[in-house]
Amino acid sequence: VQMASGFFAVCPLPATVISLITQYLNDSDLASFARSCSYVYSVVTQDDLLWKKHCGLVWACQELCAESWYECWLKFCKEFDRYKPCFAQIKSALKKMELFVRRCGMHHKFMHKTTEKELNDLEKRLG
Repeated sequence: VQMASGFFAVCPLPATVISLITQYLNDSDLASFARSCSYVYSVVTQDDLLWKKHCGLVWACQELCAESWYECWLKFCKEFDRYKPCFAQIKSALKKMELFVRRCGMHHKFMHKTTEKELNDLEKRLG
């Protein structure tokens, strides 16, 4: 079925119904659902509140780091996908460590941003 927007829809559900469905999906199911057709993809990727929720749950991200929350989600997936199962716990632990070192007056040594390459090198050294 071709929609007025020019998209082809497998199942021409209203955007409000699609948005309701997405509220019950985890990130993997959400990605699969979004790929079901171009219309669903356009509805799902434009739902900023949905992606803000998933960025918070999976990536512990509370601040927008791209033009939209969906773009923010993609950025985290690209850089840290292999850490997804434990990323929120790691980020929480790092925040606790940062607070601790700030109290100890050593925060200048803790402010360095770590890159994926540095994490890989560290993993190789630790075995």
